[in-house]
Amino acid sequence: MKRSRMKTLFLLATSLLIVGILASCQTVPKTEPLEVPPLAAVRPQRPVLEKLPEGNTSEALRLQTINVTRLMGSIELWEKYDEIRNEYYQTVIRIIQR
Repeated sequence: MKRSRMKTLFLLATSLLIVGILASCQTVPKTEPLEVPPLAAVRPQRPVLEKLPEGNTSEALRLQTINVTRLMGSIELWEKYDEIRNEYYQTVIRIIQR
């Protein structure tokens, strides 16, 4: 007899708990999905450098000048990419904060 009473009390308590949980739930209002534009910039490629010859100093200097020029151009591309990426980041933050 005691076991059936305990079982009944347990089922009643469990039922009240479930009803309480369900009654306290609120429906979340539907929100429109955020439209985040894709990043328009393409990562710069690593420049291909010329191999410097041994024994021919004038040719090595010429090729080293070409390599330095390519590296400087690559740095400029990376700086521009970084600016675009930072602007994109700020745009995404503004969209999320609306």
